Amino acid sequence: MNALPDNAKWSKWLSQLIEHLRTPLYRNGYALVASSVLTSAIGLLYWIIAARWYDAEVVGISSTLISTMTFLSSMAMLNMGSILNRFIPTAGRKTPQLVLLAYGVSLGAAAITGTIFVLGQPVWAPTLDFLQVSPGFGVWFVVATLSWCIFALQDRVLTGLREALWVPVENLIFALLKVGLLIVLATGYPHDGVFLSWTLPVIVIVPAMNILIFARLMPKHIYAHTDIETPLSLKRGAIFAGSDFMTSLVMMAAVDLLPLVVLERAGAAPAAYFYLAWTIAYALYLIPSNMGNSLIVEAAVDEEKLNVYSYKMLVQNLRFVIPVVIMIVIGAPLFLQLFGEEYSTEGATLLRLLSLSAIPNVVTSLYGNIQRVRVRMKALLGVMVTMCVLVIGLSYFLLGPLGITGVGIAWLASQSVVAAVLLLTEMRLLWLGRINLTAVVWIWQHVKANIMQQSERDRACIAASSTMIFQEIQRQSGRQEASGWQLLDALPIVKDGIGFHLGIPGQPVAVLKISGSPASASSLTHHRTIVQELQAMQNLGAWRALLPQVIAHGKLGEQVYVAETRLPGTSSVQSIAPGPSLGTFLSNASCAIEPLHHQTAQVITIDDTILAEWVDMPIEIVRVALNKTTSGNLHSLERLGNELKSALRDKVMTTSWIHGDFAPENILIEPTTHQITGIVDWELASKQALPQIDLAWLYLSTQLRVQNKEIGDVILRFLDKEKDSWAELGCEMLATSSLSCDGNAPSPRIIFLITWLHHVSCNLKKAERYANSWFWLSRNVESVLFYL
Repeated sequence: MNALPDNAKWSKWLSQLIEHLRTPLYRNGYALVASSVLTSAIGLLYWIIAARWYDAEVVGISSTLISTMTFLSSMAMLNMGSILNRFIPTAGRKTPQLVLLAYGVSLGAAAITGTIFVLGQPVWAPTLDFLQVSPGFGVWFVVATLSWCIFALQDRVLTGLREALWVPVENLIFALLKVGLLIVLATGYPHDGVFLSWTLPVIVIVPAMNILIFARLMPKHIYAHTDIETPLSLKRGAIFAGSDFMTSLVMMAAVDLLPLVVLERAGAAPAAYFYLAWTIAYALYLIPSNMGNSLIVEAAVDEEKLNVYSYKMLVQNLRFVIPVVIMIVIGAPLFLQLFGEEYSTEGATLLRLLSLSAIPNVVTSLYGNIQRVRVRMKALLGVMVTMCVLVIGLSYFLLGPLGITGVGIAWLASQSVVAAVLLLTEMRLLWLGRINLTAVVWIWQHVKANIMQQSERDRACIAASSTMIFQEIQRQSGRQEASGWQLLDALPIVKDGIGFHLGIPGQPVAVLKISGSPASASSLTHHRTIVQELQAMQNLGAWRALLPQVIAHGKLGEQVYVAETRLPGTSSVQSIAPGPSLGTFLSNASCAIEPLHHQTAQVITIDDTILAEWVDMPIEIVRVALNKTTSGNLHSLERLGNELKSALRDKVMTTSWIHGDFAPENILIEPTTHQITGIVDWELASKQALPQIDLAWLYLSTQLRVQNKEIGDVILRFLDKEKDSWAELGCEMLATSSLSCDGNAPSPRIIFLITWLHHVSCNLKKAERYANSWFWLSRNVESVLFYL
């Protein structure tokens, strides 16, 4: 009986996995990661054999020579790999010319840099004197540098063609060939066998792969992507290449020149210990690097999805990297024991530190890929220069007192500092909009309790004016009994200002609200005006019993006060909890507000005047706030405005009065029956708006109360519907509204976006603390714009 459910579960899991792997973003990224894993694993075997069959000094010198060759070829590529990765997806029929140009430029530069290094070896690498003592070996070093350029570039070509599945095949063949040659050459070439075995296979692989690329894969790509053809201009390519070349160069210096720094400052044997530990740890660096190449390709095809892809890539990279880091930190001595006892003794701490640095590297690597897609290279260059200076500078000074362990400290410290700064500034939207604020809510509740205590202390100040207020209540409302009222318990007023119940002890009959700032005075005055206007509308009939009645209003110096009747019931916030009662509350609340919508409904054509009020004015408020306190995302804000206006302009729609802040804290209920007994706080009400806004805000505000989230979190989960069953409930609430059934109602997406815009702009307008809080803006404004 249990077999079928188990089979169904596995079948569902397998289908989800297959669907996941079919997504190009993940498929090509995983192919590149698989390539790195395979070559790293076989590379580990390669260096185990090298460490046991060759002297440590030979391994140290050879590994330094390989690292230097890699650095020179990387420098000679002039960042052509990034150009291929970024622009092949949209190059169309110009793809062959782009690839050949990249190959030609890189080969020319490699010939120059390789030759200069060999001729200047006595100056910058005295230990490698055999490059000039043996001219043939010096020539082979230059040829190997040329070949390595094309070998590295063709991986980028395959990735740009979205054919990254070939990359692990190519690199597996290379890895196996070099291991075989390492063993074959160990006897005949005890000093040169390591370098020769590393470079000879490239001569075979490069021609074969490029025949496959130009004869089969490239024509297939051109045919499939002619619809998005955007050939790369020479000017744009030169700007991108020049800027990113400098960016890549400084990081290559940190990665590929460190072995040379260690060799010259600590000696050949420590260089060997460092290089093998770095080889293991650097495999972790390749995970976000390879996944990032896939991100660049997919975002280049559809740049509007960059923000969504970036978050997915951040999560996926951390899922890969963190478990492996934990495993290496625990088993570092055992891994290095494979190379020999001295490698384990000397390099275990270094390996742990280097592995830990791979975690913050996920952030710095992702930042680089995001900026490459956006072609914003100056900021990226600044970050990479900072990283390089920190790594090389700290390594140089720490090598003396701490040995090679100092290099591990340098990498971990540098990566951590840069990643922390990026997460708190440029990349904060990748995480800030996703965290659970339960702890923050708990703290706020305790802060609010202190505010209540402060309100009690304010009682003495208000008491001095209470006699005058009670006299005004008597005069304006005719309630003679007000002469015997007192200030009772303080109210938990969230907005600026204070409030109290009025009446005799144990029998509160009215509510007194007093402003605490010019903004709250304006809001309180607007609330009073709206309530009085609605109470005067005879067509609302018995529904007006849900509204408070203003019994007095006036000023206390610069402060505005309003006294109104106390409605029965309690705040629905206290009764909201997941379960059947939640559905009852939402249904009752929807029914309670609908008479207002129906009795004030009017059908209008949405013109530019309406759009200015609904879209342009709120967006301008948000724009000003973003410009004042954050870097903002003005491009997405403009795109949001265009989307809303395009969806609404010239449409014939039903509008009505709305509450504007129809949230649980403003809805009173009878605790046992959950019937709605009152609707309070009307300062955000509007005479001509989409009635669905009240229902959408009811849904959103209820969810954020139930889950202790911010409005930005709730909107994001609605937009990403597949992750949230609540989205179905929200759409259902809008669909079942009778005013949504006339065929002209906006889509749920438009309704929820315009509701979000209304809410955040009202908050920014009524209280400066929102506009001055980068945290609030990041959580509730920028996080949503980042997604759009």
